[in-house]
Amino acid sequence: MILPPQGYLPAVRQLCDEFGALLILDEVQTGMGRTGKMFACEHENVQPDILCLAEGARRRRDADWRDGGHRGGLLGAVRQSVPAYHHLWR
Repeated sequence: MILPPQGYLPAVRQLCDEFGALLILDEVQTGMGRTGKMFACEHENVQPDILCLAEGARRRRDADWRDGGHRGGLLGAVRQSVPAYHHLWR
């Protein structure tokens, strides 16, 4: 993973606002507390328009592949998603 320099995300947020573009951040690897904050974008106080979380927000038993099955990453993690949604929209 290549970390952007300090100030990069706020600059991108400003460009998106300036040109009417959506800021979409992919926090599949960095979200859900993996960087010390709930979402990595919070380190620079940047709020995206769309935040992608994917596999980080799923039930642990759905990630268990010991039986040889494949379950995918988008399987009913409502209970795990509630804190993330609450955190985003507070």
